[in-house]
Amino acid sequence: MNPVVAQAIGIVAMFFHIFSYQQKTAKGIIACQLFGSLFFGISYLMLGAYVATMLNVVGMIRAVAFLKKDKLHTERIGWLIGFGFAYVAAYILNFTLLHKEPSLYNLLIEALPVVGLFATHLAFRHNSTKTIRRFCVVSSVSWLIFNILTVAIGAILCEAFSLVSIVVAMVRFDKEKT
Repeated sequence: MNPVVAQAIGIVAMFFHIFSYQQKTAKGIIACQLFGSLFFGISYLMLGAYVATMLNVVGMIRAVAFLKKDKLHTERIGWLIGFGFAYVAAYILNFTLLHKEPSLYNLLIEALPVVGLFATHLAFRHNSTKTIRRFCVVSSVSWLIFNILTVAIGAILCEAFSLVSIVVAMVRFDKEKT
């Protein structure tokens, strides 16, 4: 597959993710993240980063569920356990079904997106944009390290800009009024 196209799709995804942190509502953040995950999933697939592809698909399903959190009661522990199982299953499938070499390096590196998705999942369980942004810092750092090591340029830029965007939003919206 064309790596330039894959990187360009990653850059489109980047814009959705960066824009998400400037949203004033939890639903706005989640909706933008949904579209970002769609484009990142396609980009990672084209780059051969299959664990990231699978995790972005799970992330899209999770975003849809959390957009309907009141109706689906996503605050219940069953959702956390169910999605947690899906994150871990994608990680395991990467080494079994997809035959990624289970070296110590790969085991650690491929775990980073799982940490990122768990952090985002915990973020989405909250209505407070302040809390969402804090969990998303953990997610962005995890994904940034993974993306640097897999040379996903659009995703690297996304996480770098996302971290800046999160900090800007924290200053704009989250600081205590004095």
